[in-house]
Amino acid sequence: MTKAFFSKSLVAGFLVLSALGVSAQTMQGSLRKGSSPRTVDIYLKPSETFSQRDESMTFVLAVPASVTPAPTLGSAGVTANTTGPVRGIAGLQPSFLEVNLGSTSREVVVSKQTIDEVPYFIYTFIFAGTANTKHNWTAGVEQKMFSIQFNGCTSDCDPTKALLVNLPSGGAQGSAYWYFQSNTLGDITNYKAPFYKNEQSKSPLNGNSPNGSKLSYVGAAEQVQVTKPVIEAVVEKTTPTVYPTVTSGLVNVRLPRGRENATIAVFSGSGEEVAANASKTLNRSINLSNLASGTYYVKILDKDKEVSTTKVVVQK
Repeated sequence: MTKAFFSKSLVAGFLVLSALGVSAQTMQGSLRKGSSPRTVDIYLKPSETFSQRDESMTFVLAVPASVTPAPTLGSAGVTANTTGPVRGIAGLQPSFLEVNLGSTSREVVVSKQTIDEVPYFIYTFIFAGTANTKHNWTAGVEQKMFSIQFNGCTSDCDPTKALLVNLPSGGAQGSAYWYFQSNTLGDITNYKAPFYKNEQSKSPLNGNSPNGSKLSYVGAAEQVQVTKPVIEAVVEKTTPTVYPTVTSGLVNVRLPRGRENATIAVFSGSGEEVAANASKTLNRSINLSNLASGTYYVKILDKDKEVSTTKVVVQK
């Protein structure tokens, strides 16, 4: 997969699907200040309840050009959609601390342009590739999709100065817009109001354009309010969550309450146990970077009984 694939096929899909208006469902986004230093969290909220595999998404973070060091401009290349720093970008380097979108591939492109006469570095995150498993959404309930930390920052590092944006006509490079496509459902982007306000964001500016051709943006609030996060209601479930299912290294596991004593074991296709994690916590990670590329199975075992099995592909 090449940069041309992302920049041309996704732009084409953006134009065709928005013209067709294939779904009454819509997806909006918002921004919060992350719990780690120099970190922002991207949230999504659907208008309807549905279950479908993730496919394509584009979102854009604008960081004030006064930040130092400046990032290298251009594409970081196409890689697997996984956690860790974005290789190919020096200077102010984005690093994915959490990834909850199932799309298999990712490209990050950095450019520079002005928004309301203020210069910004524009980080465009483009995702493609149909997920292996379905993603469950509940109408009006937001989910945290990404937590992104900016590494190497030495000055003007306040994450509340960053914006989640939709640039007019995709900005200078033509792909810096807000976009979400779910498998089978197609394009469910909310073009008129791409962004919403949550308890930890500022009020958004939405362009009210039927095709996303006008400027829209939202920023994180100055202070994180001490309230119960909405995401707790999303992850409070009875089955474990394993992500990403395509990775070059780390696999994260979220266990439901009451499963603190469960053991997580990873098996090869031949049934050999190749990794395990028995720490008594609900949120765990397993490093598979030492394994050969291929298909593995993450099993959750509690009281000698198998709770769940998830297929994970190691791709290097």
